[in-house]
Amino acid sequence: DDKIRELAEWRKTFTPLPNSDLFDAFAFLLDELYCRDVLKKIPEFVERTRRLSNLTLAGIPDRDSLAYLVESANCYIGGSTLAAVALARAAIEVSLRKSAAKVVGETQAYAADLKGVIDEYCVRRGRLLSREAADRAHHVRRAANDALHHISTHPVDVLYILEAARAVILDLG
Repeated sequence: DDKIRELAEWRKTFTPLPNSDLFDAFAFLLDELYCRDVLKKIPEFVERTRRLSNLTLAGIPDRDSLAYLVESANCYIGGSTLAAVALARAAIEVSLRKSAAKVVGETQAYAADLKGVIDEYCVRRGRLLSREAADRAHHVRRAANDALHHISTHPVDVLYILEAARAVILDLG
């Protein structure tokens, strides 16, 4: 298993295939290795799925935001924390920019950074978000920044991030 795992990790680097009979000889065992790895993680998948039971995505009006939230939930279930947080941010960003564009136009809404969209277009000018929803949007934004730029080393409550993203999108109406 250690040799197969070593080869699997090497392959994830996307470097050219070495001229190695070793890789060819063990390539057929990758299926077995990955199956065992996934089977070991199933209890964690089940636990994370159970934690999602109170989170509903019903009522999310925007298909793009909904798609990002569903994918974020799938990443959470699979244990891909960083991807889950990044996709939750993408979900709010698409909704916030679309809503802000109705107030200030597409050029401004899509040119501004996300912090500016939240503060200027969704709170001050457009009053599209409640203060509580704006705080949640900033929380999701900061968590994604930390995840994407590896600033934070403490664990992220992905379930809270998903719920916050959902609440922000619903607050937009």
